[in-house]
Amino acid sequence: MAAPVGWKTDSLPDGAETVQVEETAYYYHEAAFYQDAPGGGYVVVTPPVGAEVSSIPEDAKAPNEEEPDLYQFDNTFFTKGTNDAGKTIYRVEP
Repeated sequence: MAAPVGWKTDSLPDGAETVQVEETAYYYHEAAFYQDAPGGGYVVVTPPVGAEVSSIPEDAKAPNEEEPDLYQFDNTFFTKGTNDAGKTIYRVEP
């Protein structure tokens, strides 16, 4: 289970990756998206649609056999694809 939306921490988890969605920077780790919190630290936010990350939790499941590249973890859906550099990515879907 990912950290709940609204949860605040003083530091990001080891291995968190920076993700840019439009003009906004997020940090991602194990299906949780973080942003800088007012006054310092980081707060977990709702997964931004369109965010592309390099991995998803091992517990993510394909909810529908007819769409093998669609995965769900908690209430977040990801599609598996390839970026311009040829690397596997997972995109947050609505």
